Amino acid sequence: MKERIFFGLLLLVTVSSFSQINYEKGYFIESSGDTLECYIKNRGWLNNPTEFEYKLAENTDSKIKTIKTVKEFGVGDLMYKKFLVKIDTSKERIEDLDEDRNPKFIEKTLFLKVLVEGDANLYHYTGNSFSDRFFYDFMGSEIEQLVHNTIYN
Repeated sequence: MKERIFFGLLLLVTVSSFSQINYEKGYFIESSGDTLECYIKNRGWLNNPTEFEYKLAENTDSKIKTIKTVKEFGVGDLMYKKFLVKIDTSKERIEDLDEDRNPKFIEKTLFLKVLVEGDANLYHYTGNSFSDRFFYDFMGSEIEQLVHNTIYN
């Protein structure tokens, strides 16, 4: 009996995990400024995406848009905007720390997840090479990273 319950729960979890990735109503804004309503494959991104899959209608073939041609997209309650940012690449692992207090910035074009919009905006980035990074802008000012550095003492 326990085996049947376990198998049933396992099947339920497996089916629900496969059903999590589906096409939902969304939009994207091209670099030219044109907005297109579509269906976007909502992957619930753990890392910020550099591309996304979309369909113009539910029964059409899927296409891919990349960060090169899109300046914003949204699906469900997620919204990503493209920015050219200076991102801190300082090491975070204890064995990699040094005594330099200054952040080590590189310039990169990224889709940042919008967390808060208003007079002040807050954005989030997570990538393969970095842990969480937060960015902000205030009333149209240049976007900047909120920097927290750990140093070796």
